[in-house]
Amino acid sequence: MLAIWAKNRIFNEIKIVENKNNIIYAEGWLAGVGHMPFLSYKTEYGFYDDGSMRVKLSAKVRENCMWLQRLGFEFKTLYENDKFRYFGRGPVENYCDMHLHTTTSWYESSAKNEYFPYIMPQEHGNHTNCRELEIHNGLKFTADQSFEINVSHYNSKSLTEALHIDELKEDDATYIRIDYKNSGIGSHSCGPELMEKYRLSEKQIDFEFYIS
Repeated sequence: MLAIWAKNRIFNEIKIVENKNNIIYAEGWLAGVGHMPFLSYKTEYGFYDDGSMRVKLSAKVRENCMWLQRLGFEFKTLYENDKFRYFGRGPVENYCDMHLHTTTSWYESSAKNEYFPYIMPQEHGNHTNCRELEIHNGLKFTADQSFEINVSHYNSKSLTEALHIDELKEDDATYIRIDYKNSGIGSHSCGPELMEKYRLSEKQIDFEFYIS
């Protein structure tokens, strides 16, 4: 499922879906409530004899659109599929503007270990510069380009709507995010606005990864 973070509701309108030679092609756009589309996209989901799958995204962001918080895919799986191994920056959470305290290597973790009890529930457990993610007894995600990952028992909607830690309820599922990129977290809540070099402001986005 193509996902993008937004404080308000985002509509995903799919215009065309075709199935040809074991590849599902889809075209659509994303827009806010009562607004013209800010992103159009084409996706390909290719299925192979060995059970593996290729996901390809080509997206174009409207020229006068603001920068995006993140862009990627979110997968929902069983709660018990929460342990994972990855090659990327770790072992603690990191973002494009907050990663000098981490190193790139192989790490093992779980959705519970990735969660941090911020007083106001928010983004947590992101890892940058990843090349591979292996879910214990589950799927493996790989790519020729670096990507960002997140494994959590909380979906984006719950984290956005909860205003205090006691309002956040753990879900009975595990959510896996495979993101093209995330913008930096910045310090605009108590400091300056996020610097432009840490914003996801690209207008043409091409992203491809594999699932096996």
